[in-house]
Amino acid sequence: MSDKWSEWTDEPSADAPTPDYGPGHVGVWCDVDGRNVSTAAELDAWVKERLWTFMPYGGRGQVWLVGSRLKEGSPHSWALEVAVDPEVDRAAVTWLPTGQHGSEPSVSAPDEPLVVQQTDPDYHVVEIPAEQARVTVEVATRAMGEYVETGERPACLGWAT
Repeated sequence: MSDKWSEWTDEPSADAPTPDYGPGHVGVWCDVDGRNVSTAAELDAWVKERLWTFMPYGGRGQVWLVGSRLKEGSPHSWALEVAVDPEVDRAAVTWLPTGQHGSEPSVSAPDEPLVVQQTDPDYHVVEIPAEQARVTVEVATRAMGEYVETGERPACLGWAT
């Protein structure tokens, strides 16, 4: 297990560094790599760097978690889960506090479920129901950036349970 992972688990190690989580400073996690970002532009740059990476299971589908730690020593608190497959230009965006799924009104679901690698050290591969994947990759990235900037549920999407 990497040292970075210990920063983000529910039970951080005693020697794990505690990031500064203030307003406009958000934790983002993808695959087994996490970092703090303070602007939408910073998040966008990291997404572009990683988006077309082949994941260990052989595909490009990946899950991004966006949120922050409540306070030092507390479990992480994720607000958004974004399952994305750039090869089909679709993402499933979930607002975790309520379980609502985001959508773009003019975007149809893909023909097949999204196959993505979960964000955990065991590389779990899961299928996300196609009907939940009604967001383009560009708008999903914008939604994550909006959360980074505001700390609120992204207004660029419609939300349903």
